[in-house]
Amino acid sequence: MATYQSGRDVFKALQSPSVVCPDVVLLDINMPQMSGFDVLKALKADERLNLIPVVMLTTSTAEQDVKQAYSLFASPYRVKSADFAGFIQQVESFIKFWKIKRFLNWPTPLSF
Repeated sequence: MATYQSGRDVFKALQSPSVVCPDVVLLDINMPQMSGFDVLKALKADERLNLIPVVMLTTSTAEQDVKQAYSLFASPYRVKSADFAGFIQQVESFIKFWKIKRFLNWPTPLSF
């Protein structure tokens, strides 16, 4: 698992020809240099990256943010827990879900 501090860093890393593409991407809306929405748009416009599920995990409960995320083909949109322990539990639950989902549906890693 890799983490990045800005939207531009995320997209730059995923565009590298030698990158092993992730099974899923977690994005916050509010990131420096390139918003989560901008990264989502760029990922979905890239033929090599557009099938990677993207989860928006953010503090925004604004209806327009939820609509925009789904209009850009986010997989789910989740609001971060207000407390750190709850946030960690959300992330762990999410990782567990995607591991199970991946093993059920993708017996071998996806090739790009």
